[in-house]
Amino acid sequence: MSKPLATTDGGYAPATLEGMNAGAVGISNNSQNLLARWMDLPLAPMICGMTLLAAALVNPLDVEFRNTGAKHSVGLDWQVALKLVVSAVAIAVGALGFCTNMRVRQTLLGTAPGLLLVAMSLVFIATSSVALDDVANVCRAAALICFGYVLFIPTVLTMVRLRQVIMMILVGLTMHMVVSWILYLGVPSIGVYEEELAGSTFVPRMAGTAHPNSVGRVGVLTIVIAIALLRGKKFAPATGRARWVLRFLILLGVVTAIQTKSRTAMAAGLAAAVMMQLDRLFTWRGIKIALAGSVLVVGALLFFGLGPYADQLGQLVVSVGTKTGDADELTSATGRTRIWAEAIALIGERPWTGWGLNSAPVLLEEFSQHTHNLLLHTVFSGGILAGLFATMLVLWTMFVGLTSSEPLLRGVAAYVLVSGCFEDTVLETFPFSSTLLWFIMLLAPFVYRTVDRGDDMYTSGDVGRGASVNGGTSANPDMAVSPHAGDSDSCSPAAAN
Repeated sequence: MSKPLATTDGGYAPATLEGMNAGAVGISNNSQNLLARWMDLPLAPMICGMTLLAAALVNPLDVEFRNTGAKHSVGLDWQVALKLVVSAVAIAVGALGFCTNMRVRQTLLGTAPGLLLVAMSLVFIATSSVALDDVANVCRAAALICFGYVLFIPTVLTMVRLRQVIMMILVGLTMHMVVSWILYLGVPSIGVYEEELAGSTFVPRMAGTAHPNSVGRVGVLTIVIAIALLRGKKFAPATGRARWVLRFLILLGVVTAIQTKSRTAMAAGLAAAVMMQLDRLFTWRGIKIALAGSVLVVGALLFFGLGPYADQLGQLVVSVGTKTGDADELTSATGRTRIWAEAIALIGERPWTGWGLNSAPVLLEEFSQHTHNLLLHTVFSGGILAGLFATMLVLWTMFVGLTSSEPLLRGVAAYVLVSGCFEDTVLETFPFSSTLLWFIMLLAPFVYRTVDRGDDMYTSGDVGRGASVNGGTSANPDMAVSPHAGDSDSCSPAAAN
């Protein structure tokens, strides 16, 4: 039987009548195509973009983190309800995208990082069935939400160009950061967190909308995206007044990271900034600046380290690198060595199934309530198999970070790798922007398939709203991305190779 032909009004009609079943087949095809055409709706890209913005804005929210006490887990309050609404929309959009768009399915099932993300998410869902009773429902919900966002991100990338995708995340992060500053400056009882450290020492840290580490992460990721928009390679960099706005956001992000005293976020942000400028290092100007800086640093260390100021230098390093001035913070990574030892001991009790996604707040109640390591987090949550998939994703992230020509991908890769050494960083109950950007870094090069020809970028026709259920383009030519109209907003597969 012939395939249905597109009509002038965008509908479909059977080309021929072959037998008594032709009408039924035509109805089936029409229903399938009507479902697939949701991506052609003018509001569809807006729904995707606004859902992504909302996730970046509300998922880090945890205003009442001080009051969670020993049971630092997810309970149903207004913040969780808001996150659940956003997650429900994201899951629905992701499920529709997976069921109706060939490009989404190809990205998730036909590429290495996509297949690894799907497999890891399914392991979380499977192992949540034997999660700890106290948090079993939370673990199952977290696993389903994780899987939903794995479907959601490639759907968004298929519907919206990369520049607009990261702009939505940047707007959400900026709104979150501004609210944190309002609470920090105007409502100190909420905006300032007095952290108790060893020896009854209290250190004031900026909080407001969430724990200081989360707010610090928001500030640093704002910096990463702002630099990416200033230095975009596969999409047009910002120009004019937009550049000054982005520079201001970088400054605001730096001040935020400093005020939160989140050293992991600052170290990861510094690594990301360096990696994003890596292409400039391999120019004569970059080499000269790097050599001059190296000479100055080594000279200063030799002068102060071997001279009469050695003790002062040591005290300066300790004071800058610690919150209390105690060198034990450096050797124990602020107590993380004890946390890692306890997490490994608990993993040994259930190595194959783990304890369930988001079970650490209860099981590690006396150990900061988190594993503070990306790979330990996945093994603790889903067992050895989940950890194996996460390890392969980390190796892929490292590969992208070292080979990509796109500053955004290099920066996100560096951030995840450095932060993941000392924090869970990704795969939260409600995915933070770090998780969203990680998924984007892994999948974008495969969604935006292009061919480099000099300075021109040729985008395949089935990227965007024009991709149909059969992987072809829409009958409406205005709905498809033209080979040149979106060139500057695409992302090359060379970014992953």
